[in-house]
Amino acid sequence: MFHKKAALLSVLSVILLPIFAHAADINLVNNTDSYGTGKVGFLCSDLAGNDGRVKPHSTFTVKQNALDLVCSGTCEAEVFLTKNCSGKTIAKAKLDNKKGVISVTNLDKVHYTISGGGTNITIDQITNGWPKWLDLIF
Repeated sequence: MFHKKAALLSVLSVILLPIFAHAADINLVNNTDSYGTGKVGFLCSDLAGNDGRVKPHSTFTVKQNALDLVCSGTCEAEVFLTKNCSGKTIAKAKLDNKKGVISVTNLDKVHYTISGGGTNITIDQITNGWPKWLDLIF
């Protein structure tokens, strides 16, 4: 009887936890001409195939449950503008399971402006020495 109650409690906690927890889905806005991937520890987001890559000029949402799988409490994610977490890290983001994005450090200020906090990270490509959206005006 005890095992049945424990199993039922476990199932209910898995179902109800997302309802009571503060969700911290993170929106990644990729305003560049490249695909984007991220790495926490040794795990690259491309392990999920196309679902782990942010397409150029699009927004991708990292769901709370996916964040919980790779990040316990707080962690640091590396950001790449490749399909497979290769090449140069362009940014590092400090993440928290409950608060979302705590901070973002831009490691390539010559080519990108990167900002973030709370539930958002935005990457803008710089061309001709200014953000790409200025090319539309001038």
